[in-house]
Amino acid sequence: MENKTISYLNSKTWYRFLKVVFAVAFLAVLSVDILSVVNGFGSASTYFLGFPFPEFPSYSAIQIPLTGIEFLIISIPVIVLIFEAIRRAFYYIVLGSPRPKK
Repeated sequence: MENKTISYLNSKTWYRFLKVVFAVAFLAVLSVDILSVVNGFGSASTYFLGFPFPEFPSYSAIQIPLTGIEFLIISIPVIVLIFEAIRRAFYYIVLGSPRPKK
């Protein structure tokens, strides 16, 4: 690769497509997170797009009940950090730097 910048990547069709897939996945994960709180996560009547949301058993010895807003305050930053780590890893693999030049 002759030029290791984001501008160079933006000229590539596959990179633009990958950015769209990344943005859609990010918004989908955030939407499911928020909808799980709005619909009352953990209840048997939780539905998403007409399908029942599965209840996951808890294997933790200590259970700390969280309200919906507390859950969102914790989960949204975690989701953002995970997606940012994925983005930085991609830049490091493709361009050789986790914070490439524009």
